[in-house]
Amino acid sequence: MKKKCYIASGVILVLVILAVLQVFNKWNDLKVDYQIRVEKLKNEYLKFESTVVAKTECNDKTEIYAPDVFYVKSVLVKENDMVTKGEQLFRFSTQDYEEEILREEESKRMLEVQIAQEEQQEKSRLSELKLSLSTYQLTCNLAKNELDYQKASLLQAREDYKKDKDNLVLLAAKKTYRDAEEKYKSALEQCDYVEKEIADYQVSENSNIKILKHKIKLSELTIKQLQEKKQIIEKMQYADKSGIVAELCISKGIYTTACQKIYTLYDTKKLNLKIKTEEKNFGLLSEGDTVTLKDDHTNFSLVIKEKQATNQNKIGDVVLNDTFYLIASLDKEQKKKFIIGDARQYKMEFFSSKKALLCSYSSLIREEENYFIFICDLDTQKISKQKVEIGNLQEDKIEITGDISEQDYIVKNPEESYYDGEVFASVVKE
Repeated sequence: MKKKCYIASGVILVLVILAVLQVFNKWNDLKVDYQIRVEKLKNEYLKFESTVVAKTECNDKTEIYAPDVFYVKSVLVKENDMVTKGEQLFRFSTQDYEEEILREEESKRMLEVQIAQEEQQEKSRLSELKLSLSTYQLTCNLAKNELDYQKASLLQAREDYKKDKDNLVLLAAKKTYRDAEEKYKSALEQCDYVEKEIADYQVSENSNIKILKHKIKLSELTIKQLQEKKQIIEKMQYADKSGIVAELCISKGIYTTACQKIYTLYDTKKLNLKIKTEEKNFGLLSEGDTVTLKDDHTNFSLVIKEKQATNQNKIGDVVLNDTFYLIASLDKEQKKKFIIGDARQYKMEFFSSKKALLCSYSSLIREEENYFIFICDLDTQKISKQKVEIGNLQEDKIEITGDISEQDYIVKNPEESYYDGEVFASVVKE
């Protein structure tokens, strides 16, 4: 019986010890649950480093094309040469154009000679007609005088017929009068015909002269076109502005073809450096930020003046593949270190011009596509759940934005069990 009591007492003691341990553990758990660590949001600048590829580009280029066929006597420049406005780049032969212009001018002169001959023939013909008219007018006057005379003779014959009744004399007088009348009419008709011919000749234009004048106009147009082409080719020998010669498409001793590209001239005033960053760095740069590029040979700083981003959808995935490009202007000294199309790899350090609110990445709570933090009120030790937008990540620090300020304290390493409005027993500031 006594032995049974000892056993029962031992069992009770064990149960009591277990109960005490359980209470102690619960108390410890409660103590841990009601203590949180917080840190103040930091308002700082971010500094990043990345490996990038920089390529020299130009937004202003002039492409020169041959207007026609011509011979290249010599080429005085090479690709990527810097040239100044008015500098001679080539020597082109325009002898073919000069010879063709001389041939056209000679052809025009011959046409002018033919026109002069035609006009001289017209003058001669007109003179002949006028001389013929004078002759016919004289004949007409003589015929008129003869007609008047024969008319008087006929009247006299009629008077004589009344006296002696000589019919033969009267008949002869009538016949002579009719012949004179016919000659006069014929002379008048000849005069009218020649006068009309002269009038028509003076009004109408010689068809041969008209054709010749048209040929002269065509010849003059051809000469003008040849002279313009010759002037264009002569002007093409010189740079019309300062820049970099690229895409040189001709060489000494060749004939160009019509519309063949001769060369491309890039305006050095608009030479830019296009920098392609890695995908993870997209969005880290903004206008006004400072960028330092370094390699074994160059080391210079740029201020971002323009930012351009392009997005492409991956086939089959609803994921944006973001490629970031930084475009920066180069100064006079920097331009000397680059040529068009030159691509180099650089170590790039870029420094944000704007302060950002930073917190530990582990302080974020993610729920689906949204991010939250817990803000703690140090007076009441009450936490409130706040939705935020995240920005750039550097090591363990991440940018956040929302209804927050640098005066707020954020809960470090929050647990998923925390809820909005929860009050903690103690708060530890770090």
